[in-house]
Amino acid sequence: MYPKMKRRRADHRGFTLIELLVVIAIIAILAALLLPALSRAKARAQITYCLNNMKQLTLCWLMYPGDHNERLVPNWILQGSGSPPPESWVSGDEAIRVESTNVFFVQNCRLYPYNQSPGIYKCPSLTGVAPVGVPAASLVRSVSMNGRMGGAAAGDVSEKGPLYITSALFGANNPPIKKTSEIRRPAPVEAMVFVDESLNTVDDGFYYLEIGSNVSVWMNSPTARHLQGAILSFGDGHAERWRWQGITTEQKPVVAVAPNQRVDLKRVQDTIGF
Repeated sequence: MYPKMKRRRADHRGFTLIELLVVIAIIAILAALLLPALSRAKARAQITYCLNNMKQLTLCWLMYPGDHNERLVPNWILQGSGSPPPESWVSGDEAIRVESTNVFFVQNCRLYPYNQSPGIYKCPSLTGVAPVGVPAASLVRSVSMNGRMGGAAAGDVSEKGPLYITSALFGANNPPIKKTSEIRRPAPVEAMVFVDESLNTVDDGFYYLEIGSNVSVWMNSPTARHLQGAILSFGDGHAERWRWQGITTEQKPVVAVAPNQRVDLKRVQDTIGF
């Protein structure tokens, strides 16, 4: 008889504590290297998404004059309440809780028939809590329109009451722009139409910023959530991301212009008037 062959016993020795700590340390280092890159990639994707939304909304804005004898869609606000009336490009006020999440105030606007997708009215990167106490992501709009574009002039009448006259807000040199042919100073390629506004200042859809070299406050402020930048669209239909020099947070309304924001202020002012 042949002698029985002894089977080799498998080695079941586990990891030592030192080996486990080394593995954990390596995983932590890789995570520290990868997570910022993934975060920036996500932010870049959101910028692209927001740019696309803004381009679609601006296309609606460009289509509207074709059906209305070259007249721009109204961008009106009521005296007293400051709310946009039903004749305006958008209705509802994001500073009023019951209106801020109600899609009716987007669907019941003059531009909605040209693209019936409510999502294009807001930024995809809204996070946190809005000033009215609702999740920011649930707001129906974060975009506002340059107050001169389609602003009210003497003789414009709303069924809801008296309107703010645009030239009284921006000065005699900056009357309301009522037709596409009137977009001259600034030229269409430089004239702001829509801006993705600060979460803390977005309210009536009418973007208001005083014009002049002595301006000391941001009445409404652009956002900084896109890697310290914002998305703006222009009268020729294109949209851009602008990176700010001094705007780093979601500013509140009527906040002082910091010294390092003077370049940002002038840059935005130049898209509105002179």
